[in-house]
Amino acid sequence: MKLLKNITDSRIRVIANEKNIGLTKSLNRGLSLAKGDYIARMDADDISDPQRLEKNEISQQISGNCPAGYE
Repeated sequence: MKLLKNITDSRIRVIANEKNIGLTKSLNRGLSLAKGDYIARMDADDISDPQRLEKNEISQQISGNCPAGYE
């Protein structure tokens, strides 16, 4: 948490649970607090292409479908 408190990007909000509520409830809480048009998430062991989100947006514009298959 100490490292996260140093983030100054206004687009990023750090939200901590007061107690361990588990992954699913934490993800649902994050979804309910999200303010953006898009939501992207990664696990700590995931590797992502630096242009992943840009590529997903272009794919969505071309196909008209949400990249992950959810709307």
